[in-house]
Order: sequence, then C-alpha cells, then structure tokens
Amino acid sequence: MSYVHQQTSWIEKQGSIGGAFIINGLLIAGLMLTNHVVAPKVLEDDLTVINIPVKKPPKINDPEITSFVPPIVVPKPPITPPPRDERYIADIIDKTVPIIASGSASGTDDFIKPLDPVIEPIIEPAIPDPIFIGAQQDPKYANRFQPLYPGSLLRQEIEGSVKLRFLIRADGRVKSVKILSASHPRFAAAAEKQALKKWRFIPATRDGRPVEQWKTITVSFTIN
Repeated sequence: MSYVHQQTSWIEKQGSIGGAFIINGLLIAGLMLTNHVVAPKVLEDDLTVINIPVKKPPKINDPEITSFVPPIVVPKPPITPPPRDERYIADIIDKTVPIIASGSASGTDDFIKPLDPVIEPIIEPAIPDPIFIGAQQDPKYANRFQPLYPGSLLRQEIEGSVKLRFLIRADGRVKSVKILSASHPRFAAAAEKQALKKWRFIPATRDGRPVEQWKTITVSFTIN
C-alpha cells in the first residue's frame, strides 16, 4: 500500500464523521424549534388501582321505599271578591270627567256619557201658621158697652135689638160700623153712636203684633 492511498482513506473517513455530525445537529435543531413534548414513560409498577364499591339499586319491596308516603297538598279555596255596589259605582262615574272610549279617523272622539245625577226633591221646612188671637172687650170699659135707651121708645115700652158689624183698630177703638139689621131706626142710631165713641177692646194680635179685626155682635134693648 502506498502512502497516497492511506492518506486518501483517512480523509474520506474524516469527511464521513463530519457529515454525520452535521446531520445529527440538524435533527437536534429541528426538535428544539418544534413544540413537541415527549411525555416521560410511566412504568406500570407506579400505578395504584382503587376499587370503588357500586351500590345496588333498591328493590321495589324495600321497606324504606314502601313506607314513604308523599304529603297530601290541599289546594286553597279561591277568593271570591265582594259584590259590587252599583250605586257607589254610579256615584263615582257621575263625579268623574268623561272618559275617551275610542277615536275616529276624522279626529272626533267618542265619549261615555256619565249617568244622570239623582235629583232629590228639596223639602222646605214647614212654616208654622201665625198665631192669631181675636179681639176681646176690655173689662175696664165694660160699663160703657150698653147704648142709651131712646126716650120715646122707653116711654112707649118698646123693646128691640140691633145687629151690627164693626172694625176694631189696632189701638182697641172702633173704626167703622155697619148696621146689618135693627128693629127700629132709633135703636140702630143709638148703637152706632155708642160703638164709635165709647166702646174699647183689647185688640187682636197676630204673632204678638196688634192687628185690625172685624166683629159682628147683636145689641139688645130691654126694659127691666
């Protein structure tokens, strides 16, 4: 073997080793650039097996199931609202403003007309009748009542009577006299004169105030 052949063989061997290092370096770089993680191998001797007991489902005839009775739920009775008082509702509607029921395309509104109010009759308090007390003869002037007997008729022993109507003023005096009937004109004249000048009365009153009153009496002329 020559020296040249040995030298060539050594160079080829060194080149093969260098190529192998380059290839291995490229593989290691590729693994480092990727995110691939190799999980460590777990040995089977490190695993621990735990046995979990499984409970069997209960049977139908199990006393724990058959003795259970579901509670009985009694529904509550419905609440009935009280009856409506139509008079109260009518009174409320009467006091409220008209309610818009619906609107039309023309722009006018339909209103619900409220109920007509109940108009109760106005009872005016009763006014008592005025208290009226008629005129009476004043006892202080009782001796002036009988008229003077006409002398001519007295001498002839003629008796008679006069029926007259007279108006008593508020001061008790006689205001006017009307002769209704007389048995003799002299009897009528004597009775009218006596009434206008001498008669006095307690005047009539209405609610305590003196008023005029007409009275009718008959005056008799008799001889004792």
